[in-house]
Amino acid sequence: MKYTSKPSFFKRAVYKPKRSVLIPTAKAMHRAMAEALASGDRDTINKICSRSLGTSLLASIDTRPKTRRYGWQLLDYTKKLFYPSVKSHRITALGREKNAPIVRQAVVSISSRQRRVQYDAQGKVIPGSEKEIDVVEHVAMACVVDPRTWAESEWRLVGTISATTLEEWDAEKEILKELMKNPSP
Repeated sequence: MKYTSKPSFFKRAVYKPKRSVLIPTAKAMHRAMAEALASGDRDTINKICSRSLGTSLLASIDTRPKTRRYGWQLLDYTKKLFYPSVKSHRITALGREKNAPIVRQAVVSISSRQRRVQYDAQGKVIPGSEKEIDVVEHVAMACVVDPRTWAESEWRLVGTISATTLEEWDAEKEILKELMKNPSP
């Protein structure tokens, strides 16, 4: 993409994908999404999440009991030697046309200790609902790059994905082998 953004062979590239912004952006968006989900902030969810992720989060807010409130707090980032880290960073055009939009996608793994709590209608903590958990989340986010101006849109959260285990990878390879042996007409 950098090469295609060059005005001519001897000029510098216009588009410079800054990999250094991926981790701080993912951390900020992850925190904002979790806080918005806990507080039921629909505007923030619609602003920072993709349409499909936002729809599922808003549906989960709608199914909550009206007499309960929820709280979420990020206590600390854990395993700081290994996390947060960029697990995937891809840039690809959505079509073969010259001015087809370009999608930039990144997956950032974040390890953290979080506190989740439920409150009753009077604002008191429901006994047994307070939990502190250590979790590793793989946050997927994307933005669109305009190939005419090389300007990026705002980053949006696409979702969280689970890590693939070796057993899952082997099972998927076996499924692909079977599909290649018996292609459907």
